[in-house]
Amino acid sequence: MKKIAEIYGLAEGLPITIKVVGFVENDGVLEAELSAAHVEKLHAWQQSLLDRLIILGASKETVESVLERTRLSRDVINVDALGLFEHVLTCKLGTDATGVIPKIGRYLRNSVFVVFNARKSIGFIGEQGLTL
Repeated sequence: MKKIAEIYGLAEGLPITIKVVGFVENDGVLEAELSAAHVEKLHAWQQSLLDRLIILGASKETVESVLERTRLSRDVINVDALGLFEHVLTCKLGTDATGVIPKIGRYLRNSVFVVFNARKSIGFIGEQGLTL
């Protein structure tokens, strides 16, 4: 489970959409899987072969300001909102998301960084999606 979370950039505080598929009343266990829309998003990220850096805990304005200050805006295609304080940077081809973290981390000290590496994720999403 930890390996899947690492490969797909899943972290605490990341907004995801799920589909509840079962509930074991005696155990109080809720069974869920990623929604079709969320799996499609992961497939699209995977097919692009571009690294993505997920930033949790910063506003879009702050992220864009830090990208300008560090001159990394030329290495990032766009900044997409996943939630109010959760954003994903799509890195240009040849830009390693892991390498961006040290450059912006000192300006976003209270943020959490999660990397989605498209090449590492290939082969882990099945046709029926991921079950949590």
